[in-house]
Amino acid sequence: MSRREHPVVGITCDFLPVRDGEAKLTVFDRYATALHAAGATAVLLPPDPKRVDDQIALVDGLLLPGGDDLDPSLWGGSRTSTFVPSDPRRTEYEMALAMVAIERDLPVLGVCLGAQLLNVACGGSLRAELEGGDVKHLDEARLLTLRHDVDVMKGSLLARALGMPDGGRLSVNSAHKNAPDGLGGPMRASAFATDGIIEAVEHRDRSFVVGVQWHAEHGAPADAASVHLFKAFVEACARRAGLR
Repeated sequence: MSRREHPVVGITCDFLPVRDGEAKLTVFDRYATALHAAGATAVLLPPDPKRVDDQIALVDGLLLPGGDDLDPSLWGGSRTSTFVPSDPRRTEYEMALAMVAIERDLPVLGVCLGAQLLNVACGGSLRAELEGGDVKHLDEARLLTLRHDVDVMKGSLLARALGMPDGGRLSVNSAHKNAPDGLGGPMRASAFATDGIIEAVEHRDRSFVVGVQWHAEHGAPADAASVHLFKAFVEACARRAGLR
């Protein structure tokens, strides 16, 4: 058998109802595009809590993409007026998958909902209904024009992954109405919006477990920081696979 040249990264999927209880498994292709550009081979992971161990064994890293809202009951919160529930089957699966990945020190990159899920899976909570954050009624083209600044913490794993080890200010897209609030025990904040909202989290004790609130996959083709982030993640996956 020939030696693999590229690390394999699993991307989790969502359910899109079609008819009579049937659903399609979906994920935006831009996640795979960003991973392929960074040197990985992307594979899709169908949600099934019974297959978590088998799926983890197949991949060198895990990408948790964006989606709808986590149920606040997961951290003892209450549903707000703008709550749009993520499919509970996906939530159950991704929570289990994230915990196994963290336990085994598998590289993980969470995007938007994925970042929030990482924090909640580690025992944290979310802040809901951020001011100006009701993005569900905006089309995607409009979402890409919404931007704000974040301050990246010096010396953080995220800062190194973004190619700015001394930290600093970064302009990112803004397409979320929830954000990490109380941090899970092993998690720390690695970027903040100028109003103090947590915009990125990372695991203190793992080689690469990072979650960002912004959709870095949108900027990956042209934005230097996004390119750096995906390359750093894929390099961590390559090290895990013994390819570096």
